[in-house]
Amino acid sequence: MGQQIQFSEREKDVIRLLLQGKGNKQIALDLGISSRTVEFHLSNIYNKLGVNSRSEAILKLTGKTYLRESAGRLQVKSTVGNPGDSTENGSKSILRRIPVRKIYFILSALAAILIAAVMILKLSAQNPASKPTTPVELTPVTNILVISPSATNVQISTETLPAPVETNPPADVVIPAHTVNGYTAMIESYYVDTSHIIFQVRITGGEISFGDEHYYGRIGSPDLYDENGNMINTSGGFGPAVDPAIYHFEFVPVTLFKGDRIKGQFAFDINNAPEYNEILAQFRFDFDLPIYPEVRFYPKQVITANGLEMLLDSVTVTPTFTQVYLCFPPPSFAPWTIGSQTVLQTGEQEASLYNFRLLFGSDLGGDMRAGSEPYWVPPTKNGRCIKIGFPIGSSNPIFLTLTIPELEKEDPDILMTNQLSIDYPGLSEKEAYHTHLEEHGNIYKGPWIFTVELKP
Repeated sequence: MGQQIQFSEREKDVIRLLLQGKGNKQIALDLGISSRTVEFHLSNIYNKLGVNSRSEAILKLTGKTYLRESAGRLQVKSTVGNPGDSTENGSKSILRRIPVRKIYFILSALAAILIAAVMILKLSAQNPASKPTTPVELTPVTNILVISPSATNVQISTETLPAPVETNPPADVVIPAHTVNGYTAMIESYYVDTSHIIFQVRITGGEISFGDEHYYGRIGSPDLYDENGNMINTSGGFGPAVDPAIYHFEFVPVTLFKGDRIKGQFAFDINNAPEYNEILAQFRFDFDLPIYPEVRFYPKQVITANGLEMLLDSVTVTPTFTQVYLCFPPPSFAPWTIGSQTVLQTGEQEASLYNFRLLFGSDLGGDMRAGSEPYWVPPTKNGRCIKIGFPIGSSNPIFLTLTIPELEKEDPDILMTNQLSIDYPGLSEKEAYHTHLEEHGNIYKGPWIFTVELKP
């Protein structure tokens, strides 16, 4: 056998969970780290193995004897213990095995019901008096604009979405801060659409201190409940926001949200990491938040700066929020993302980057949406696609200007120490982290400036 590959202890932990079939979010929750940190460790693992995808890594790991040596002679066990067990959200699947003979009876019964329904419909059609007298309202739809890269040739896509509703400027919903056992949690911002709920939370007091190696590991059991107290079936996770001192919680419902409001409860615990079973405080926030309709555009605009070509694939706009979908080839095999200095302008409004999420990464196995983007498909098979969000919007969007000064190569490990406060006293956590990235060569300069006209 050739030279033995050496993995760090944390990389061994990631490998163990990777071979159990767990996704990045599950690995992050199990290890008490952020999804971004998992991506960072996976990039290092892929680099050491000389592979470019998750599947290649699994094949290579399971086919080599050094895995059992370097990963501590791990016994790989399936996460699905019994037929019908679900690996998501700890819930039970309703799937059950049905004997073939029973299937015949079931199909026969269904066929009989179908025939009866057809006969009833025919009788109804022959009897006009049986038709309903109440007119049926049709929901209007709007075509989605596709602006070509030349910005002069405009095509209309055949894809349709519900038409945006004209609304007055939304009023902010203030969710009061909670203090439990000396810990204070404040929801500084939130965002809701049909397929996402985001809360950004600042926690102070007690043993919570940014720079502690367990800072992100102290959060446990993040969940959503509806107004009747039933848990909402979601996927998602938490980690650092653009400001790394703030916790970013994101939930993706299995079934899209409906209506114009959502009422419920947002819950999470603070534990005494690394003693994760010791709960220090439990937070429960009641909320009643608006769900604003969105309109989607496909500019398909390409800008090249410093030799790197970036595609602005699509944009979604609500009265309060704007999201932009970008794709680019990373400058190197590393966790590159959109820089925190990015700014969006729409009309007279201007906002800094609020959040970002990796949706596609050929270096991490490809599609990473996990059901979170029902209306978006990756436009490429190579590179990275990232969704970025800004807390400004419009019920009648006309144009936007997006300025991306640089890309950033993430360094999640520095966030697990107090080194930033030591090296950069007097700076905020966000400023200190950006300065650290600059000084360590983790910046790839642009700028990429997109000016997009939006015509629904």
